[in-house]
Parts: sequence; structure tokens; C-alpha cells
Amino acid sequence: MADTDKITILLADEDALRRDGLAAVLEGTSRFSIVAQCPDGENAMDRIRGLRPDVAVVDLNLPRVHGIELVRRVRAEGLGTRIVIMSGTTDDDIIREVVRAGGDGYILKNGPSRHLVDAISYVRDGGQYFSPQLRRDGLDRHLLQEPARTPAPAAAPRTASAPKPRKPEY
Repeated sequence: MADTDKITILLADEDALRRDGLAAVLEGTSRFSIVAQCPDGENAMDRIRGLRPDVAVVDLNLPRVHGIELVRRVRAEGLGTRIVIMSGTTDDDIIREVVRAGGDGYILKNGPSRHLVDAISYVRDGGQYFSPQLRRDGLDRHLLQEPARTPAPAAAPRTASAPKPRKPEY
């Protein structure tokens, strides 16, 4: 695989050991290229602006600029980098806020490394990825579905001449 075909990745985490571990996992596959490692959100924002990586893997609780605020800034500037938030929390309100901010993925730190690899590939291809561990009772949590931000147009009222819909026969 040519270097130009690789998915470029920025890693942002205050913990250097965690960043190095993530880099080691990701560089173990020929599909990924780590272009930057950042210890805080301000540095990550500067590097995203300059490097325009395909994907940024960002710790939720970054110093200087929080992970959710980083997502908001990247979206506001239209930088195009997909962002996967990494966190240890399964709090519904936090996950909702990541989605509302424009996050492309949310993975749990206690998950297997394959979730990280899957998340990066999936969001790079335009999808939204959430750790399978966030599922309850085998069903995806409805809270991960971001509601439409603009109200849907009201349905036209029925007229007396419109036929009534038939119930399907089984």
C-alpha cells in the first residue's frame, strides 16, 4: 500500500504512554499512518489545522481544550477531519453531547484494540462508530441517534376525498 493510500491519524491524549500504545497498535497495520501525537486539545487543534489528518483519536478529557470542545471547533472551521472520542465513561449525557457536537465515533478505553481499528476505518468511510460495549440488551441505544436539528415539515392534512390507507394482510 502506498503512503498516499494510508489513513492519516492524529492521536490526542494527555498520557504519553497511552499515546505511544495507541500508535504501536495502529502502526501495526499497513492501512494507517500516525502523523501527530498531541498532549492537549490546544496542540491537537493546531496540528489538525496544519496537517488535516483523515481521523483524530481524541481523549474526552483533554487538558486546555476539552475533547467535546475540540470537536465543536473542528466542525465550526470545516476542517473535514473525522473525530473519534475515547473515554472511560458510558454516561448517556456525555455520549449525547459528543454526538451533538459532531463526533464521528465514541469508543471505550477498556475495549479491545480492534474496536479502535474498526472505528477509524468506519468513520473514515463516512460512518458513525460507537463501541459495541455501549449496547444494552443486544440493542443499540436509541440515544446515539441524533435527532434532526431542523423541524420536519408538517404533513399536509388529509382531505375528505383522500382514500384511507389499507391495513396490510398477513
